[in-house]
Amino acid sequence: MRTSVERLRIGLLVGAGLLVLVIAAFLGYARYRVGKVIADLPGKLGATVTKEFNGYTYSQSDGKRTIFTIHAAKAMQHSDGKLTLHDVSMILYGHSGDRADRISGDDFEYDTKAQVVTAIGVVHLDLDASAPTGDPNSDARKHLSGPAQSGHDDATLGGHVIHVKTSGLVYTKQTGVATTDQGLEFAFGGYTGHAVGAVYNSSTGQVVLQSAITLSGVDKGRPISLRASHGELDRTARRADFRDARYSSAGQVAQADMAQIHLREDNSVERIDCMNNVALEDGVQGKVNSQRAEISLSATNRLKAAVLTGGVRFDQQRPERQAQGESERANLEFDEHGDLSHAVMQGRVKTVEHLRASEANAASPERTLASDALEVWLASAGVGARSQVRDMKATGSVSMLTAGGRSASDAAARKFSGDLLTAHMVPVNGSPEISTVHGSGHTAIEQKGADGIFQKSTGDTLDAIFHQIAGAVGKSSPELASAIQQGGVAIERTVPAKVAGAASDVQHATAQKAAFDAATNHLTLTGDVAMNDPGRQILAAKVVIAQGSGDATADGGVKATYQQAGSAEPAHVLAARAELSRSSGKAVFYGRGPSGAGAARLWQAGTGGQGGSQVEAPVLVFEETGGSDKDKSRKESRLTARAETAGTSGMVHAVLAEGNASKGGGAKPAGQLAKTSGTGVARIVSSEMVYSDSEKRVDFTGGVRMIDGSGEVKALSAVVYLAAATPSSPGASSHAATAGGLLGGKLDRIVANHQIELTQPGRKATGDRLIYTASDQMFVLTGTASAPPRVVDAQQGSTTGAALRFHSGDNNVVISGTDGEAPARKVETETRVKQ
Repeated sequence: MRTSVERLRIGLLVGAGLLVLVIAAFLGYARYRVGKVIADLPGKLGATVTKEFNGYTYSQSDGKRTIFTIHAAKAMQHSDGKLTLHDVSMILYGHSGDRADRISGDDFEYDTKAQVVTAIGVVHLDLDASAPTGDPNSDARKHLSGPAQSGHDDATLGGHVIHVKTSGLVYTKQTGVATTDQGLEFAFGGYTGHAVGAVYNSSTGQVVLQSAITLSGVDKGRPISLRASHGELDRTARRADFRDARYSSAGQVAQADMAQIHLREDNSVERIDCMNNVALEDGVQGKVNSQRAEISLSATNRLKAAVLTGGVRFDQQRPERQAQGESERANLEFDEHGDLSHAVMQGRVKTVEHLRASEANAASPERTLASDALEVWLASAGVGARSQVRDMKATGSVSMLTAGGRSASDAAARKFSGDLLTAHMVPVNGSPEISTVHGSGHTAIEQKGADGIFQKSTGDTLDAIFHQIAGAVGKSSPELASAIQQGGVAIERTVPAKVAGAASDVQHATAQKAAFDAATNHLTLTGDVAMNDPGRQILAAKVVIAQGSGDATADGGVKATYQQAGSAEPAHVLAARAELSRSSGKAVFYGRGPSGAGAARLWQAGTGGQGGSQVEAPVLVFEETGGSDKDKSRKESRLTARAETAGTSGMVHAVLAEGNASKGGGAKPAGQLAKTSGTGVARIVSSEMVYSDSEKRVDFTGGVRMIDGSGEVKALSAVVYLAAATPSSPGASSHAATAGGLLGGKLDRIVANHQIELTQPGRKATGDRLIYTASDQMFVLTGTASAPPRVVDAQQGSTTGAALRFHSGDNNVVISGTDGEAPARKVETETRVKQ
């Protein structure tokens, strides 16, 4: 955040206010001295009066020093008790001889009865403002301590002289009050000022400038002006109050309904209190408003500290940016040069910054910061340069939002939040830009892209690095280069319906660490990673997610769980690595780990957790195509098991439940194929396996070897058909009705093709095609015209025919004249062999 308070020249307001204060003090002092001198004059006229050309000169001393000297061209004593002096000039000396003030005017009248002194016409007061004690080079002493003379010559005044010009001055000796309702003009060190009406009370030392106070001049080459509707000086309390004060210089403005100036003993300004409608404005840096401002100054009249309270607000308007901010309180500290070095804002702190739209910045980026408290450190950029923000610390429900991008299509919103956020700024082309952000305590990163995809991640700590877009300083927000969250990281990603294609897709993930890299637009999760999509969970040591597409790769102890519609039991996968594509609906699991060996494994428990199916292969591929989230019945689920290198045989191992499995035949842990007992399961080895969920069909190719409790079958390919499980008991009906899903349901039949070799205890058969039906455990073996099916029995010899039918539980063989796929139309021979 960039603040503008430090750039406002409050110091000039202080100097100008002090100047008016000094003028008022000397004006009152001079009136008091004039009144006293003239009031005592009648009794002194007979003492040491020397008449020269119808004039006189009178001096008074205390025996050690001259108190004052007065010269008048003419004096007249009236019969009514009034005394008139014409063309008067007086020199009044300080107690230590360090000051000499001159008062001159055309006519003064003293009413001895009423004890009232009235200046008739214009009065000039030349007051020594700042002569050090005993300084012989004082401008005031050189120009004012010479021989008394009539008239007034501004050209002879030095730089330490305050000149005041007024009229209608009235002093009442009984009340000790000097007043004028006329205008005052004053000048000092290149400054000129005006006021209307003045009151000085010699008893209390209070001086009042009634109205229309103005001051103007040049300070270090900069024009300045000060205005106030009313001013009061309490010399005893060392305080001056100005009402409706307004200071301006070269576009800088400071104003308040009331300004109180507190002085030290040496009359330097110690503190300024501004109350009600305080406004500090800079044409470049902006405007700050509050209800109260307490400003402390150093002994060298430089800003030391400031406290703004009562709804602090600032506003900045530039061609390239617009910024607003607010807080309940702001504490400011300044360095030895008077430049802002430290600021603390408290109470509902909020800042908003808009970067105006342009050809290079069509999206009009916005930055927002909100917190309970904000602390800012600034660094000097050199003499004459504005201080620059270097570090910030926000505490208490902190949120920092950036929105927009380099173009309208690139518009995005990103929000950082936490219990505490710190930011480091770096100068970029003379402007501070955010470089790093650190957060702790309930940190969160929220991002919404132009496509509507929303992602939120939370964690214990946050570290982010930004970089400025080349050639775009002041035109766009710094871009996030990288971000790291650690400690209980949780991520939620919502893909809207317009992107997902149907209903919104919500994804969840947890990890110990999340690292984002803008160069690759990838999010890397490590440490007990768990990803949860609708119907799927992925566990791994490491997951890398492509932020744009949502595609991911998982490494290290990958475990996936699929819960499909219509299935009571989930399917589980163990692998070393996985590639997950959201756009294609494909998930590829690899079994090879760092050692270069291994297999991915899938298993699913059957009905009631009994007799599940299993698959092992170097590569397992899950695909889901067609349909929609609203119409899941049209979706096609597909599982492919294969070797990493095409043509590698015997790499796929599958265990399929035959339906009437024994209660001990449930799915085994990862890496351990089921050991069969009886006819509960079938073990199949092949080069590739493809499963279609809509057809409940499993295709095995590349050389197939099938083993069950009754024997072994070899073939070039085989197709396994699955059927929905049936209830095993009335109490299990509801559970069995939902059995299914990936490789769910019982084994219905197997069709093996080409180069069939069947081996059972005491029996071996060959043929071109074999059909096995699980419901009756019947085998039907057929061949070709040139190579009919053949069964060789150890006791009965060999048997051939168009089709051979036999059970796995006995030695009976039925020879038919057909291939066995339909009921036999004609039986040529039949032989029954009993063991």
